Amino acid sequence: MKITPQPIDPRIFGGVCYSRSDIKRGITPPKFLTTELAEFMGILMGDGHLGIYIKPNVRPLYGLEISGDMNEDKEYFPYFARLFRHLFCTKLHISFDEPKNTVKSRINSKAILTYFRALDMPIGNKNDNARVPKIILRASIEVKSAFLRGIADTDFSLTFKWRKKTLHSYPVIQASFKSPQLVADLCDLLASLGIHYTSHVERNFDMRIHKWDVKHSIYIRGHENLLHWMNSIGFSNKKHMSKYEIFKTYGMVPPNTTLLERKYILAGLIRPEVYYKTWTCGQAWIRRQPSKLKV
Repeated sequence: MKITPQPIDPRIFGGVCYSRSDIKRGITPPKFLTTELAEFMGILMGDGHLGIYIKPNVRPLYGLEISGDMNEDKEYFPYFARLFRHLFCTKLHISFDEPKNTVKSRINSKAILTYFRALDMPIGNKNDNARVPKIILRASIEVKSAFLRGIADTDFSLTFKWRKKTLHSYPVIQASFKSPQLVADLCDLLASLGIHYTSHVERNFDMRIHKWDVKHSIYIRGHENLLHWMNSIGFSNKKHMSKYEIFKTYGMVPPNTTLLERKYILAGLIRPEVYYKTWTCGQAWIRRQPSKLKV
């Protein structure tokens, strides 16, 4: 069944401003709320940053940046870079910082930043004031699912908790945010998709700064919820999909593996059992590092 994209309110475009560079590059913000745009907005809400940088006697710089882990997210960045190019008819620049083990994508564009600002995406620090844009909350189920997939690919985790008879086999999808309103909005999206969740406030004392750190968390637990998630939302990031594929194949997923190791497991070059060397008195597993794995 083909989904008809929802036109974006023309008044939104009244808040979009173009620089000469934007016009020269042919940047054209989308006029329809597609699943692709919703997914990219989710990615931005997760690991993205929109900022206006002002210095004396210099024109303001309007920047969009998305960052991730070089080992786990490296293959994901080309995916959403293609998504971005399809949406805005221009390229994201991808760079790698090996000493910091990070990968970043960036573009400077007044039109793109003001476009997302007009769509109610947060500008600057989004810790406390972030929330799901109203255009997503009021959209179709398909658009809501795409937004959740984008934010889950960047800011959620998929883990498999220990069970005595089946090892690490109990699935948990989890995320924590500073903004209580963002969590409340995400819970509304999950409820509209019929996905069961729990949410609560977590407080931890940070010894580095001697302050309490307050986070608002979402948990989606259990096999039925995982299956429902995969059928209605899914993942585009291989760091999550590789775990799910191992779970489907072996019924369990060893913890603390890298994406490379999970690829070796899926290729049949490593058996998951090598991560469980011995057991003693109910202690956690003792991991044996596979020797000298190379790309």
